[in-house]
Amino acid sequence: GLTNGQTYYYVVAATEGSNTGPDSNEVSATPILAPPTNLVATPGNNRVTLTWTASPSVGVGEYKIKRSTTGGGPYTQVGTSTDTLHYDDTAVNNTTYYYVVTAADGSEQSANSNEAVAQPIPPPGQVTGLTATAGNRSVTLNWVAVPTATQYNVKWSATENGTFTVVRTVYIPATTQSFTIDNGRTDWFRVSASNGSGEGDNSLKVSATPRLPAPVITGRALNN
Repeated sequence: GLTNGQTYYYVVAATEGSNTGPDSNEVSATPILAPPTNLVATPGNNRVTLTWTASPSVGVGEYKIKRSTTGGGPYTQVGTSTDTLHYDDTAVNNTTYYYVVTAADGSEQSANSNEAVAQPIPPPGQVTGLTATAGNRSVTLNWVAVPTATQYNVKWSATENGTFTVVRTVYIPATTQSFTIDNGRTDWFRVSASNGSGEGDNSLKVSATPRLPAPVITGRALNN
């Protein structure tokens, strides 16, 4: 039931019946708001999503979100939240930001949370250079790596103009993938790149038709 920010002074005395001994030495303490913890910053496209664990202190009215472009600050307040979630939509792609959050009760604030860092980035560009090489009951796809991609989405369709569905997720640095496919059947493929900001444009479509290898004829020629 004490008031945060107010300094209190204490002594202790021993008693026995109606007798009270002398006071102990004096100590003091100032209750404060506990800071939030476990701050996490997740980058997006011109956005950073911040989440944290609430302060255990009673009376927290809001959280103040603070940001810097230098690790360790100084920090500038960029928003407030009454929850444990905040979207920083003032963040700019390809800039590194350092965040802290404080708990607040009126004019009183806690110490800073842990510092979290994030760099917003745009979705990756279009996948280029996709090729499909047919073999015996197999198709191998290859494509050019896309900067800022964290994964590739391999999509398949039974027809050129059909619906392409994701059949395989490939994580960087891989830029190739093989499939087992019946000989004589034509399959269509395209690939897109993704990262935490979203998915880029699909590649151009490619197709392949696996076939049995041509027979190799050996022997010797006969003279007439």
